[in-house]
Amino acid sequence: QGDVGPNLSDIGSRTMLGAGVMAMEEGAVSQWLQQHQTLKPGNKMPAHDDIDKDTLDALGAWLETLTP
Repeated sequence: QGDVGPNLSDIGSRTMLGAGVMAMEEGAVSQWLQQHQTLKPGNKMPAHDDIDKDTLDALGAWLETLTP
């Protein structure tokens, strides 16, 4: 079984991402998914090198719709 990650059920209602390193705006989740080590070096999120950019963009856009 894998490790448990952050609760993303309300990510669309947040104002910041990455524990405050970037503002939550359109496209921010996609940017975070693709550049998280550049934006916050040393974070524990694994690389997503096996997922293409279009898929990460779509996933980020969907995550941004999640609100409580």
